[in-house]
Amino acid sequence: MQHKKKIVNGVYIKSEEQIEGIRKAGELVGRTLKLLGEMVKPGVMTEEINRVCHEYTLDHGAIPAPLNYNGFPKSVCVSVNEVVCHGIPGNYVLRDGDLVNIDVTSILDGYYADSNFTFYCGAVDEVSKKLTEVTFESLVKGIEQIFPDNHLSNIGYKIQKHAEKRGYSVVRD
Repeated sequence: MQHKKKIVNGVYIKSEEQIEGIRKAGELVGRTLKLLGEMVKPGVMTEEINRVCHEYTLDHGAIPAPLNYNGFPKSVCVSVNEVVCHGIPGNYVLRDGDLVNIDVTSILDGYYADSNFTFYCGAVDEVSKKLTEVTFESLVKGIEQIFPDNHLSNIGYKIQKHAEKRGYSVVRD
C-alpha cells in the first residue's frame, strides 16, 4: 500500500498502519527467535536451525529476508563462536560450550523486522559469559543514547567506550 510520506528533520515519520505492520513483523521475529533458541543444544546441526526457521517463517505468511540477499544462501544467520556475524548454516554440529548467535530477519506484508540473540549451547566457560555480559551492557549503553536530535555516531561512541573500558573492542565493517 502506498503511504503519503511525512518528513520531519529528514526523518520519515511512519503512519499508525505502518507502525502496526512493523510491530507484527517484529512479533513474528521474536517468536521465531524463541523457537530457534530452544533448538540450541549439543548435537543439533546449524542447517536444521535454518530449515526450521525457513518453514516457520513461510508457515506464518512471511518471507525470510536473508535468503538470496546479495547471494546469501540461507534463511537465517547462525554464527558460532569466533564467527562474528552472518554465519551461514551448514553441517556444523553444535557442541557443549558453543556461543551461538541467531539472527532472524523476516518480511511480513512488506514490513521488515530483524533481531538476534546469542544463546549458550550447554555449559559455557567464564570467558564466554563475560563476553556476552559486556556485549549486553554495551547494548544498554547504546539504547540509552537513543533520543531526539542525538546522532548515530554518539550511540556508537558510547558502545565502543564501554566495551573498551571492559577490555573488549568493537568490530568495524
